[in-house]
Amino acid sequence: MATPGSGVGPSNRRGVGPHQAQRYLLDVELRNERQIPQGTMLHTCVLLSWISILTFGGCGSVKGGEDNVAPMVTNVSPTSPSTVTEDFSVVITFSEPMNKASVESAIVLLPSSATPAFSWNGHQDELTITPGVRYPEGTDPGAVSLQQLAIALGTGGVDVAGNALASATTLDYTLQFKRITAVFPFSQTLSGNCSATCTGTFTFFQAGENGTDTVTNRGFLTIPFILPDGIIIDRAVLNSQIEALGADPFGKLGDLMIDHLRFTAINNATFAAPGTELGALVARTPIPAVGTPAAFEITDAVSEDYVNRVAVMNRTQYRIRFPHDTTDDPNYTTYHSDGISDVVRMLRTVTNVTVTYRIE
Repeated sequence: MATPGSGVGPSNRRGVGPHQAQRYLLDVELRNERQIPQGTMLHTCVLLSWISILTFGGCGSVKGGEDNVAPMVTNVSPTSPSTVTEDFSVVITFSEPMNKASVESAIVLLPSSATPAFSWNGHQDELTITPGVRYPEGTDPGAVSLQQLAIALGTGGVDVAGNALASATTLDYTLQFKRITAVFPFSQTLSGNCSATCTGTFTFFQAGENGTDTVTNRGFLTIPFILPDGIIIDRAVLNSQIEALGADPFGKLGDLMIDHLRFTAINNATFAAPGTELGALVARTPIPAVGTPAAFEITDAVSEDYVNRVAVMNRTQYRIRFPHDTTDDPNYTTYHSDGISDVVRMLRTVTNVTVTYRIE
């Protein structure tokens, strides 16, 4: 029932504007100043449910129309602690609209390598955090263990009125990685170089001419791998680097090509064995130099070897060569006629294959 003489009865609500309502509330507070203990907050949400909340900046506990209520975290999803995948997002809900910049600056993630991204809803009371945890790398995928992620939100976060969070919030998650990048290093076993007439294997991973124009070398590479069953390979890359150059192999012989093939020994038969040409491991233009890196995608080749991993004995194999390096090539004499040894040697210590795969 309306207060007699107040002018705020059901019969005349339609004629009351926001400013009249605000004056009415102030009059009520002044008339009862002696009866209301100092510091008591007036709860105006019920009285103003029919008035635009813009008049008072929202519902809540106010004193003299000013918001001085500390905001709180009311919900977190997924709950903490819990086990999640590395591509998850955390949604934090607050009791009222927040100052976005202050909240984001009050958040700390561990490990520090995480690169979080923040997004807010239109009302600024719901924050989504995508942690951006990097995929782990290691020579043994089985050694990649669960990783802990902590998200701390300090009381430096404030609402739009400047009130600090009532308390800090710490969230703990265990990451179950769906995608892993494994690094498989160079192996000297079944790696080296050989000519068309060789009977043994030389240890260097190189290609080109050696000694005379009538003897050419091709390099051979074997990378053992251990990958779990039931994975999907997203990407595989062969990485290497030029260790040494003899004369001008790229200017004279062209691009350093790479083939995918399978072999159980390195000899003259392997030199001439058919393989699948993949492309240029190192292009001749611009002219490479010592230290020039090489990164060549071999996703299809590694995926094929993974499918047939039992038959290929858990390894992926390649051959490097220059074009026109066999005497039966009609252009052979055009490229091999100056009597100078032109060769490129790749650095074995940095040669590896990285495989990024998903666990479904």
